[in-house]
Amino acid sequence: MNRHIILTSGRSGSNYLANTLNQHPEIVNYGEVLASMILPYKLYDKCQKICRWSVIDYLNYIYSSKTFFYTAQFYSTYAHLRKKKPINFKKWGKISHLGTKDFFLNYRSKNALSFLLEHEEIAIIYLHRENRLRRYLSGVFLRKTRVAFSEQKLKVSKVHIEPAQMMKYLEILDQ
Repeated sequence: MNRHIILTSGRSGSNYLANTLNQHPEIVNYGEVLASMILPYKLYDKCQKICRWSVIDYLNYIYSSKTFFYTAQFYSTYAHLRKKKPINFKKWGKISHLGTKDFFLNYRSKNALSFLLEHEEIAIIYLHRENRLRRYLSGVFLRKTRVAFSEQKLKVSKVHIEPAQMMKYLEILDQ
């Protein structure tokens, strides 16, 4: 089975890419697995104190576990049923590509970069948004709407942009 990761710096279309890949019958992308607010990472964080798994062990488990795979498939089925969307349940033996999507900063802050170095067979798709101003504005609208990705056009009321805050953010992105 081929493996991949979508590494992103945020507000770059990574959710769209992961969702598009998941529409293929032979591809699964779990999404963010190192985000502190995501259930799998929360469970790992609690269990890590007991079972002493490193973040590398956790990532190896995610990329190789049939149990994790089927748990994710059942959760996806439940979420699709709730939203009245078509179900796309996949079977382990039919998957040709398995991957995740995460922020480069999560890999760095959680000392997981060595996982990528140890697994040269994992294809890395790196997404970033060249236009820093559009990236900043995308973040502003995300905070206003609390919607990271939508298939529908959203109506957003006017937003207030603090020029000094925007300039500071753009300088950080330049670095």
